[in-house]
Amino acid sequence: MKIEDTMNGFDIIWDLGRRCTYECTYCPPHRNNKTSPLVTFEDLKKSMTFLDEYVRIYEDMRGKQYKRRKLSFTGGEPTVHTGFLKFANYIKETYGERYTIGITTNGLFTKRQAELYKDFAGTISYHAEGTPAEKKLVIDNIYLIKHWQVNVMFHKDYFDECIKLCEDLEEAGIKYIPRRIGDDGNDQSSIRNGYTHVYSVDQEYYFSEHWRKKNEKKEGKKEEVDLDQIYRNAEQKGSGKGPKKDAIVKAYTNPIKSTAVVEVSQTDIEESLGEDGTAGSATYKKEKENEVLQKAKDDTEVTVTTYPSLMKDEDKKTRKSQGRMCCGGRDFCLTTSDEPEGKLSTYVDNTNFFGYSCLVNHYFLYINQESRDIYHHQTCMVNLDNDVAPIGNLDESDKIIARLEGYVAEKKMPVITCPKTFCGCGMCVDKMDSSYDIKEHNFGITKVDLIPNVLKKAEDTRTITVRNRMESIDDKLYIQNLNVT
Repeated sequence: MKIEDTMNGFDIIWDLGRRCTYECTYCPPHRNNKTSPLVTFEDLKKSMTFLDEYVRIYEDMRGKQYKRRKLSFTGGEPTVHTGFLKFANYIKETYGERYTIGITTNGLFTKRQAELYKDFAGTISYHAEGTPAEKKLVIDNIYLIKHWQVNVMFHKDYFDECIKLCEDLEEAGIKYIPRRIGDDGNDQSSIRNGYTHVYSVDQEYYFSEHWRKKNEKKEGKKEEVDLDQIYRNAEQKGSGKGPKKDAIVKAYTNPIKSTAVVEVSQTDIEESLGEDGTAGSATYKKEKENEVLQKAKDDTEVTVTTYPSLMKDEDKKTRKSQGRMCCGGRDFCLTTSDEPEGKLSTYVDNTNFFGYSCLVNHYFLYINQESRDIYHHQTCMVNLDNDVAPIGNLDESDKIIARLEGYVAEKKMPVITCPKTFCGCGMCVDKMDSSYDIKEHNFGITKVDLIPNVLKKAEDTRTITVRNRMESIDDKLYIQNLNVT
């Protein structure tokens, strides 16, 4: 499989600190608190100088400029920083149209503040755990700044509320993305702590239907439901105990989302999933499809999928992977052996890109102003050494620049070979499996040769994540306070 970017944009995710006005149960402590220090204006200016030089070098390597360069400020809650608006205006005055400025916010601010933010791009994340008064204020701001996108965080316990909001936004013509909660894949600790939500079959069906309908609208043709995918997504992550297969029938005939009743037998489901009963162990056979369709009512608009899953065979057996959409709703070109011409999509059913060549570094940068660490992406955090670790630190940003300049001089650029079995980022950026030759499919990068990295053994891989860096910071603060006491 090959995924190719269609936007040619560079996104900088800039975390200004963990301080936040909310305290959502699914947001871990390394991402929010009430006490993180506020970053100074002068410090932000220095970081911006480094950032602009970094992006320019990447443009030199590509031999072309990015069509857009977006600065997305996040946190925590970026709007709690008293100097944020001053800094945003400084960027506009200093760099002109070179960068667009976006804000990812919980929307919990006054109408006066909303008026000040309207000139920027932005995303409001809707959190259903807020109080009624807080949620009313957020929704009022959503309708006041109608050109912003809304990320509706689909809380498993407030699912109907989230559906209703999405329906209202659809009617009002406001762009929205239904977001799953959790980007840690099958991490059991994350699931136990509530940081990753495990959704029911009916809830998985909603996600499946949403993106199917979106694709239908985009492509102007009906798309088929993948029962196999619904089953995989509803499987209890990593536990080995998922819903019984007859639960798929319930999802398939969900009266809320489909008035059509399709009588699919348990035998149909069993056989479509394979002889051993594992999801996706065999593709749907044409004769089985016909048998199922004959049982459907004439007026049904739902059909069984006929295209093979994009999942790798090993994932089909373990059902450890789940589909994801591009977080920004961006298009990408998806090419498989079955569809060599590729097709535009915002969704891919395979989040296991282990061993893929990935060019996420050509499209993203993540700055954590509190830890002062710099990563290629805030979620995967994989660097050019195939470690899950920073590419450097703001206090030594000159070393990062020097390394990039070395690649330009040598005309050789290393390419990440993904060391992770779950991808929570980069659904929309260039990547390919080993069946493709990266020298032949260089994604338009002409000024340097792309050299894929060799995967390291697990024991040789460094892991320095935002989480353990923040825990380290907090430990130091704890010791300091203890000594003072």
